[in-house]
Amino acid sequence: MPETTIATLVERERELATLDELLAEGGGRLALIEGPAGIGKTQLLAEARERAAGSMSVAVARASELEREFPFGVVRQLFEGLVADPERSQALSGAAQPAEAVFGSLGANGDAEGGVASFAVLHGLFWFSLNLAEERPLLLAIDDLQWCDTPSLRFVAYLARRLEGVPILIAATQRSTDPGTDPALLAEIAHDPLTVAVHPGALSSAGVHEVVRARLGDEAAEGFSEACHDSTGGNPLLLRQLLIALEADGVTPEPANAHLVRDIGPRAVSRTVLVRLARLPEETVAIARAVAVLGESAALPTVAALAQVDERRVAAATGELARAEILRPEPPLGFVHPLVRDAVYHELPLGERELLHARAAELLRDSDAVTDQIAAQLLHAPRRGEPWVAELLAEAGHAAKRRGAAESAVAYLARAVEEPPPEGARAELLLELGLAESLVSRGAAVDHLRGALELLEDPARRALAAHELARLLLFSEAPEHGLEVARRAAAEVPPDLPDERRRLEATQHMAVFFGAGDLTLQAQLEQYRGGVDAEGAGARMLEAMAAYSWTLSGGPVESCVGLAKRALAGGELIDRDDTFFVIAAQLVLVVSDREEAMPLWDEIQAAAHRRGSLFSVLGVHIWRGYTLFRRGDLNEAETQLREAKDENAGWGIVGGPGAAYVYGILGELLRERGKLDEAERLLAKAPELDGPTDGGNHVLRARVALLVDQRKPEEALAAALECERDAYVLNPTYGGQWRTLKALALDLNGRTDEAVALAEEEVELARRYGSPGAIGRSLSILGTLRQDLGRLQEAVDVLAPSSAKLEHAKALAALGSAIRRARKPSEAREPLRQALELASVCGAEGLAERARSELYATGARPRSDALAGVDALTPSELRVAQLAAGGESNKNIAQNLYVTPKTVEVHLSNAYRKLGIRSRRQLPGALAA
Repeated sequence: MPETTIATLVERERELATLDELLAEGGGRLALIEGPAGIGKTQLLAEARERAAGSMSVAVARASELEREFPFGVVRQLFEGLVADPERSQALSGAAQPAEAVFGSLGANGDAEGGVASFAVLHGLFWFSLNLAEERPLLLAIDDLQWCDTPSLRFVAYLARRLEGVPILIAATQRSTDPGTDPALLAEIAHDPLTVAVHPGALSSAGVHEVVRARLGDEAAEGFSEACHDSTGGNPLLLRQLLIALEADGVTPEPANAHLVRDIGPRAVSRTVLVRLARLPEETVAIARAVAVLGESAALPTVAALAQVDERRVAAATGELARAEILRPEPPLGFVHPLVRDAVYHELPLGERELLHARAAELLRDSDAVTDQIAAQLLHAPRRGEPWVAELLAEAGHAAKRRGAAESAVAYLARAVEEPPPEGARAELLLELGLAESLVSRGAAVDHLRGALELLEDPARRALAAHELARLLLFSEAPEHGLEVARRAAAEVPPDLPDERRRLEATQHMAVFFGAGDLTLQAQLEQYRGGVDAEGAGARMLEAMAAYSWTLSGGPVESCVGLAKRALAGGELIDRDDTFFVIAAQLVLVVSDREEAMPLWDEIQAAAHRRGSLFSVLGVHIWRGYTLFRRGDLNEAETQLREAKDENAGWGIVGGPGAAYVYGILGELLRERGKLDEAERLLAKAPELDGPTDGGNHVLRARVALLVDQRKPEEALAAALECERDAYVLNPTYGGQWRTLKALALDLNGRTDEAVALAEEEVELARRYGSPGAIGRSLSILGTLRQDLGRLQEAVDVLAPSSAKLEHAKALAALGSAIRRARKPSEAREPLRQALELASVCGAEGLAERARSELYATGARPRSDALAGVDALTPSELRVAQLAAGGESNKNIAQNLYVTPKTVEVHLSNAYRKLGIRSRRQLPGALAA
């Protein structure tokens, strides 16, 4: 074993055994080697790389504190060599193609301005990694994960969540004492179920003695070694630096010299590095400082120019620095450890450091270095108001946004604004900064978009800024500010920009559902019920709002659906809208129980990923989750809604009407799953809103239903009256079901006649609209209140052919219970058995338990909850099975649905079992049957 590795591999048998076990598994996990600086994490990672070399492809990267804003810098280190390999060129094809943007080759999958956005890039990088791992398992080794640039870190988190069953092993080191670039993402990675923590500890006294003898000779006394242990705390790097200093000073390892050990003490790294530097020629010190400023993999000519030393002398000096164990002896150029680099870098006075960064930026610019390298230096340089600086940073920001690195784009554009830029460029920079920020965080974007709106003169750009600002403000605690921005901007739009005016008009109508504006103004949308005879996204937005408003008022289902389809036709709204008005149109299809809603979610989700907007993705997760909930796939719906809840917080929706949606929908879902206590805790945290809002009404309805289930009569009725007060939706298919909720609360209070009257009113409204799910639900509740077997049977019949599986299960349970109470136990068993099976398929544990109890009461003893055939498939399983039956491979299905191959395998395995088949060839016939 080389002497330089002894200190970090002594007493590491347990850690190496864990890494060996993970390597033997061939992937599917993330090994996170955590600990304080100098504990030996890097050497363990190096050992893992060596041990993997024979059986796995290995990609290596090392993050740097100075390069945290270098977009996808770590990803590029990992993959650029593989991208350049002609034999692996096909790895960037298909679903992996958007990843080309990371490596500087922008393809055709861009946004409206030619860019490729982050979620598309993440998905592309995921599939690029999988393609690389097809030949043999892949090891991704990342040193100093805590300093990873945010886009790369987001990729690691994205990949970590999808590692199950994938032949990829991620091995990363993380300094436990550093908060890192993004603490939330680092925590997500650390707490992922597939992450295995490896915690190397400090060396024992015996271990230190072994290292001391290896470095200073076998005659080293235990008393001397004990002093070394006390001085360094058993930290391998501190110990190694201490021994280098002692060896250089000719200190013999005997007890009498223990006081010399204590003199150096725990400051061994900075102290010994600076002592060693002081012994070297002045120009060698300048070279070390230049490398510290330029960062990892600095080019030798640039180092020479910054240090103002001849290139040949630089080459010789790097050898001297390697022998002094300051720089690595092997390429690329860099320090042996980040702590060594820190000692050199932080010895420079702050002013001198900033000037060196400014000089480095100029040198890199003059040598035609890539923009990102220059921009990374400018982030640490002093502000001087130089036009070229703001221009280059803006260029770097635009490039980062095109690559899908929104966080890096924000850093560069924000620095460009601070430079400051020339006065004429400030407005456009603020707009670009606000647009980039809106992709990842609502709060920061608002101020910059507002500033841009004040300065911009071009009418089209002003309209764009106003539209984006108004949209963000609707999600705040004061949505009326968003309405006012849209209203004022619409009045200023010149006649030659009609589509911009339509966008702002649509935004004003949307504001109503966030609690701003006057509900009576929705009547203005009636003029668009026949469609908008114009081109452009604004026209489609108005059609979407008209369809949504018409549906809520209970208009004819076919007319409402037709208008929604018109808004979505051609894909312009899906491509151009940030999943805002798209959802309005899509909800019309969802609440009308239309089958085309689910395939459309695939298109909307793909567009959201291409756009790279966290808001778009969280919107898809909320409303796709809501759709799955309505269709009876509660397991997958809960997964989607929990993701949306986390994304809400990440984007900055912590209060106001925007935050209420996910609380209300998720709270209702948890109640249906029988998790009443969890639903109560969640709803208690929902935003408190004044007046009617769409999201707030979701919360109110969920609270009424929960209190009814909890058998709290007075509280349920009080909540129902509040729900009625804030209700403004006539259609019981979405929002208007407050009537039956109030009816259930009234019945709980012994006021059954009033309850029946309300339920009958809702049944008539549901029939008027014509959605099977709403009709069946209303009939089921009315039949339960009246104990009317005819109504209950009608509810079952209406729901049986519909997509509303959960409501069908509830109607069956209600029918079976009513028949049992009519003292016909044998007749009750079949609907109760079907209810139990269907509730189990849906994941509605609470309903399943009630149906099971009712079955026991009939004298039956159900042995299985299993349902067979197509009806047993969840919507997600059915979607995968249909694609597979149509000839799609597992890989293509996973790519198209933005899931992992493992998820597809699980869905297909479940489908085979439920359909009673054994192979893919049998799927078409089984699905047709």
